[in-house]
Amino acid sequence: MWMHHYTKVYKGIAQEDIWKIWTDINNWHLWFPEVKSSTLQDSFSVNTLFSVTLKNDSKSLYRIVKKFDGYKFISIKKFFGAKLYDTRALDTSIEGIRLVRTVVLSGPLSWLWKYKVSKDIFYKTSIELESLAFYARRVQYLNQLSLDSSHGTSDSGQI
Repeated sequence: MWMHHYTKVYKGIAQEDIWKIWTDINNWHLWFPEVKSSTLQDSFSVNTLFSVTLKNDSKSLYRIVKKFDGYKFISIKKFFGAKLYDTRALDTSIEGIRLVRTVVLSGPLSWLWKYKVSKDIFYKTSIELESLAFYARRVQYLNQLSLDSSHGTSDSGQI
């Protein structure tokens, strides 16, 4: 078994926004620079399949195996002789919102797959969380602008 765990705390982001962005798998390409396309085959629920095509044209199929509404989901990708469990989670603390990604590779051939996928996982995990946080801040900013303009609170320069 092999495991990679990455966590980082971000300030100024709402937990609901992160969850909404994470579970909108069809739009991962909007914020995750490594993703060319992604497709959720049904609603975001246990046993639903989703595919992710990366910029290098490699395609992976995942199945959601556990979902804890609002803060965590686990997906699985099967390899020959191994399984990759990918956990994405978030929680709030005094410091801000903590984003967590844990990848576990298990099975009789996990040692082989570790050498094939670990380099990408190390790189893409940090890129994913940084991009997600940046995108969530952008969405919050644009939503606030929209609210301000719809309530007439924006400064139009008129007296």
